[in-house]
Amino acid sequence: FSLIDSLFLKPLPVDRPSELVRISSIDRQGRSAPLTSQVLDELRGEPMLQGLCAFATPPVTTRIDGALSTTQTITMSGGCFPALGLRTQIGRPFTAGEDRRGIERIAVLTDSLWRSAFAASPAVLGRTIEVEGQPVRIIGVTAAPFTGLHPGARPGLILPLEQTPLDFVPNPNRPVYFWVDILARRAPAVSVSQVQARLGVMQQQLLEQSVPMRYNEAQRRDYFARRIVALSTGPGADSHLKERFGDPLWTILAICGAVLLIACVNLTTLLLARGLRRQKEIAVRLELGAGRASVARLVALDGALLVFLGTVAGVLLSRAIIRLVMVQAADLFTIDVNPLPDGCTVAFLAAIVLLTAAILTAVPVWQSGRLVVPGARGMVGAGTRSQKILLAVQVALTLALVSASGLFTSSMRRLDELNLGVKTAGVAEAMLAPMPGAGRSAPRAPYYRSLLRQVAELPGVSATALSDFTPFWTATHADSVTTLEGGASRNDVHAQTIAATDGFFAALGIPLVAGEAFPSAGQEPAEPVAVVSQSLANLLGGRQLIGRHIRVGDSGPYQRLQVIGIAGDAQLALEDPTDTHPLAVYVDLWQFADGRRPPTLLVKGGAAAELR
Repeated sequence: FSLIDSLFLKPLPVDRPSELVRISSIDRQGRSAPLTSQVLDELRGEPMLQGLCAFATPPVTTRIDGALSTTQTITMSGGCFPALGLRTQIGRPFTAGEDRRGIERIAVLTDSLWRSAFAASPAVLGRTIEVEGQPVRIIGVTAAPFTGLHPGARPGLILPLEQTPLDFVPNPNRPVYFWVDILARRAPAVSVSQVQARLGVMQQQLLEQSVPMRYNEAQRRDYFARRIVALSTGPGADSHLKERFGDPLWTILAICGAVLLIACVNLTTLLLARGLRRQKEIAVRLELGAGRASVARLVALDGALLVFLGTVAGVLLSRAIIRLVMVQAADLFTIDVNPLPDGCTVAFLAAIVLLTAAILTAVPVWQSGRLVVPGARGMVGAGTRSQKILLAVQVALTLALVSASGLFTSSMRRLDELNLGVKTAGVAEAMLAPMPGAGRSAPRAPYYRSLLRQVAELPGVSATALSDFTPFWTATHADSVTTLEGGASRNDVHAQTIAATDGFFAALGIPLVAGEAFPSAGQEPAEPVAVVSQSLANLLGGRQLIGRHIRVGDSGPYQRLQVIGIAGDAQLALEDPTDTHPLAVYVDLWQFADGRRPPTLLVKGGAAAELR
């Protein structure tokens, strides 16, 4: 419940979140996609909207008191603080005029980073820290309730949107735009549907004004085919988390609820049996002159001890389970879940505890009173109809749970036996980040070669590789694939493009069906090469595709790639586990190492501890 509460139930920690709408776009495949920040300029002055906020959430490398670390960040446009009602507990936020390029770089800390890195010292104002190698002056600290705009992911820094990327040299004659999420506050008496209707009228204008200049004709057509939508922010996570984790988490919660219900029925039966054993004792006490209040106090002491011990054990167990779940999930996504319940949950638990204690006290006393019949000799036993009903319910629920758990276990076994074409057992991942101050144009290939060589020398390592695709973590994106000579000519083939080094297939256990894999570092061929998945090869000519050339995407660096091998099909994203014929093109990362975002390091073997 704590995980679902953090992801799907809690509202955004801003002022009046129900008045906000998220402005986004929907592509042809029905997926939510961000817009460029130029849309923000076009929406300013719109009477239906009282405030606008564009933001992104990039991780940055920071150096604080000599300690280097990766910090989750929110980059915000200047109007975000008033639009969202964000406040600072010390210092001040940056304003719309301060978020421009060419002025002093500034930042606002969140409460979590302020306390963890600066011991909540007010002297932090005016201090300078390094962000991506650039000096940044701290001007304020947000109030404690603000924990970010993506549920569960706590940021440490808030930077002006216009001042990122930090290593970019601004050109005053050419404005820079960013891919952002947009939050807007509705004007009074304006509904979400009215905002949507207005965006529908402005849609063509917004798309034409915000299309990236570097897009070619095909990319422009895809961009113009989007629909701009206004979505209620409501409680809960963004659409990506809901689509990927919503159904499994709610299913698990339902299973836990069924188990809890049966456990409660079992415990109730045991407590009723315990009460029946004490009926005669309590009845005798009443006949001897003891008052019901004194008997109730006696029973309450026993019940209170039972309730107290059960509550303490439950809280400790739940905290341990939450920590275990978050450790296991850390490789899939970063989420921040408080192992302690919030105020509403505490109030709910307190009410349940008090109700349980009251029932444990009242029921035995009430049942004992029914045993004593005035004017009769001895004691008359109470009926057991309620116990019989309870027993029948218990048996029915147990049978239902056993049947459902059998189906669930069978499904999990089938999932475990599902051949994804990839073997990740014993594979450790480490996401690389550039050192602060390292320019984007600096050559990276020599460093990458040295890194792989050093990691390969660690004990137990059997394979190492670099890839721009992190298995089961990176979202997929399909590019068009066409043959340039011979083979099958098709215009409807789209495949995932993955840049990787020569050890990628060995590290993930992906077999080579035909041809050869990428050459080792330093032995790159004269022209760019590629390895395709078996299903993609079947669509484009089979094994005869080896030696021929393909084009990936309508623009970019992959316009002429020579196919040198065919790899087995591998499901690396899990967005659709039932897709048994995933299409993929693997390109040699050594030929495109410079100018790309930092890749992920994959290590197969017993080097996880050494990597950490």
